[in-house]
Amino acid sequence: MIGVVDHSTDFLQYLNKVRLTIGKELKLLEIIAFDKSLQVQINRKEKVFLSAEVAKNLLVSVT
Repeated sequence: MIGVVDHSTDFLQYLNKVRLTIGKELKLLEIIAFDKSLQVQINRKEKVFLSAEVAKNLLVSVT
């Protein structure tokens, strides 16, 4: 992750709660068709689900 679009306190606190910070590597594991949420792996360790709303506010680079 290289940045965020939403700089609100609530959003940044949520990212901190799920340990998602700038510089972390994300790997997309699955897109849930029902609600467009994503399952991602953070730094090849933790797996978390992110809502479509959260995902659209993350800035990433593709490698």
